Amino acid sequence: MTSLLAGPSVEPRYRTVPRSVTTAAADEAVELAASAGLVLDPWQVDALRVCLGERADGKWAARQFALIVPRQNGKGAVLEALELAALFLFDEKLIMHSAHEFKTAAEAFLRVKALIQNTPDLDRRVAHNGYHNAHGNEGITLKSGARLKFVARTGGSGRGFSGDRIILDEAYNLWDRGVSALAPAMAARPNPQAIFTSSAPLDDDSSAVLKRIVKRGRSQDPTLGYVEFCADDNADPDDPGAWAEANPGYPFRIDDDAIQAERGLMLPEDFKRERLGIVDLDEAEGEWVIPASAWHDCGSSSEIPKDAEVTYALSVSTDRGYSTFGVAGPSSLGAFAHIEIAANQKGTHWVVEWAKTRGIRVSIRKGTQAASLIADLVAAGVPVDEVTAEEYAKCCGRLYDAAIEGRLKHRSEGVLEAAVRKALKRPYSDSFIWDARKSTVDIAPLEAVTLAVSKHLQPDSEPAPRLEWL
Repeated sequence: MTSLLAGPSVEPRYRTVPRSVTTAAADEAVELAASAGLVLDPWQVDALRVCLGERADGKWAARQFALIVPRQNGKGAVLEALELAALFLFDEKLIMHSAHEFKTAAEAFLRVKALIQNTPDLDRRVAHNGYHNAHGNEGITLKSGARLKFVARTGGSGRGFSGDRIILDEAYNLWDRGVSALAPAMAARPNPQAIFTSSAPLDDDSSAVLKRIVKRGRSQDPTLGYVEFCADDNADPDDPGAWAEANPGYPFRIDDDAIQAERGLMLPEDFKRERLGIVDLDEAEGEWVIPASAWHDCGSSSEIPKDAEVTYALSVSTDRGYSTFGVAGPSSLGAFAHIEIAANQKGTHWVVEWAKTRGIRVSIRKGTQAASLIADLVAAGVPVDEVTAEEYAKCCGRLYDAAIEGRLKHRSEGVLEAAVRKALKRPYSDSFIWDARKSTVDIAPLEAVTLAVSKHLQPDSEPAPRLEWL
């Protein structure tokens, strides 16, 4: 049996646990790993419980999970236990393990392969010739058809696969383009989960994605399962107490001699980042018209009560590639406005029927791509409020103020998050409006919730529909 020396239980500095009803899947994963000779430390068990909590409907409470811990502490063992469970317990058809470097992905494959081959009960479930050892095509296939593949994040790797679980190791080097190549692969799966594991983010642009994840985790984003080990930002680099705080494997896997040797070799700032997990998350706010900290502080598990009065708005991307309905209403958490994306789909063909069947009233900005749908909506019996450019500037100001003042709640949805991060503005009179033409991403989701929440905050005399369809 492979004994991973179990030291005292170390609490992570940051820990976010999405609401779940059971951690039975995690406990089963721990038992399976032990049967294969992989005995986990208490902190590793806890990480699996954060990752594998289940909702009442049986789906993962954390659609995304991140584990941030300095090197050589045993992060790989968490992934090995997770991959064994995904293959043999969870009935997942495709698990993809990606790493920045091929050698890292190949080494991970060899470790999991050894665990299975050394456990007869598991090995007999592997298909004939089910261990794939070809360079760049490492993986394991079971008789059931379940597959575990190991790939390096180069070129288009990850495209064309529909993975139930995508593991992004070495996430300190993870670019937006890489995420864009892998994330859509999960969209059609019934219960997908994305896993991010890494040491602390680097100081350059290669860690932009990870920095955003760390910010979400530290701000207690309820949609992200999160575990991070690090020392206090002001910790003394020579203090063994700081070493222990940041390294759950200290002093068993990583002893004093090893850390002192690193201290002598590394630049002080590198030692703080690599061994103590201390990182500067400040970044230029130029991309964020609404400051990132304010927007993330508004992230919440809030929802709109089902019998609440709501307002809807429609926006269409400048290339007409996507249409988005935003919805706004009161928050279930109290005196806040809640915004979310009601629908975001390709094209415009679906818009009229979607609005008609829900009996809603829709706000649309004049002179935009969405305005071309006004006649069809009205003909179908959908009431439309047309918003002038002057009124739209006031809408943008209301959304901005609500976010800055903490009067807003949202669910950190991907398309909305991307739009808020990348949206540009342009002056309009004494205010501003979102600039869809110059923004580098589709900001229709932001435009839609801007119109919707403004209508919610400044209602007219028309009775609003009730949210009975959710």
